[in-house]
Amino acid sequence: NALQYKFWIARQNNYLEDRNPQWYSKGCLRRLKQMVWEGTETGEPSRLDNYMNYVLLLNAVVVVAESAQDLEHITKYDSVFTAIEFAFSWAYVVEFVILILAM
Repeated sequence: NALQYKFWIARQNNYLEDRNPQWYSKGCLRRLKQMVWEGTETGEPSRLDNYMNYVLLLNAVVVVAESAQDLEHITKYDSVFTAIEFAFSWAYVVEFVILILAM
């Protein structure tokens, strides 16, 4: 039964923060942590969530445009779409790194 399942909550402090709290008390790591966690206590999406939602929406638009190009057998913009896909891949890698650092 799903109601009997014990849910766990992710900790906000990661291993690095437990070992070196001074790194997270100032500077860019503190700002990253605020960007990831700010507002989540009230159920609001964080600034990072909002940013990544726009990235995801833009990525969807690019996928549709690239699919339309492929259906029309147009190869003129293949290198442009390859570069854009590469940029989106890096955006998702950066998001992952930020989340790991801010956990």
